[in-house]
Amino acid sequence: MKDLTDVNIYYINLDKRADRKKNFEAQLALAAMPPIQRIPAVHGLSLDTRFDKQIGVHTRVQVITEHRRSHYEIHSRGALGASLSHIKAWKTFVDSGAEYALIIEDDAQLPATFAMMFRDSVKDLPDDWAIWILGWNNKPSDVKSSDKKSNFRQILHFVGAHCYVIKRKAAQTLLQEAYPIENHVEHFMSNVAYLHRLHIVRHLHLYVPQMDRVLTVSDVRKPKGCPTCVVDDKPDEISARVNNMTKN
Repeated sequence: MKDLTDVNIYYINLDKRADRKKNFEAQLALAAMPPIQRIPAVHGLSLDTRFDKQIGVHTRVQVITEHRRSHYEIHSRGALGASLSHIKAWKTFVDSGAEYALIIEDDAQLPATFAMMFRDSVKDLPDDWAIWILGWNNKPSDVKSSDKKSNFRQILHFVGAHCYVIKRKAAQTLLQEAYPIENHVEHFMSNVAYLHRLHIVRHLHLYVPQMDRVLTVSDVRKPKGCPTCVVDDKPDEISARVNNMTKN
């Protein structure tokens, strides 16, 4: 992979969100990028949240009651739709036969020089990468690197799946583990990567922000959050992952 011409590019957009479609397609960055295929997103309101076996039993209850007990759990139809939309994008990518895909949500804000920044960054991409996240919310949990000269960092966990590159084999692995849906899609991706020893990486100087976070308007998140959202358990969780990375 030398630049975006080697990548299938997809963006996820709900049919009802013509406003987001218009805003996304008006971005200057797209003029210098190869053609992009739109993935019609799955609308959470179309799902039978009581009996749909694609969704875990506990998650179905949480969506119906709109109550969850941890950061990673789903308690909104929008979050279910987001997970199913990414699964749909992975399937489309795998079926295409391509080796790499760039998957973007319609609220990602691409820098005007994104294609050039991508080309310059990919030169230093580690050989063993599986997923390269280009956007995130909150700082991802990096693995300590012995190579201080590299601009890439391997990460154990991230929040925000609005822009990432994925290899074909990684997408196939995610699809094998996709059901039943239990957690937000980025937590699912982090967990599958941990179990299958897939390396998720990020570049220190290429970052794509998300408009939702600026406007605090979301189809996925509930404003109340969860009872544990005020508790920062991330250091303990990441420490446990690091300490057990070599276990079978």
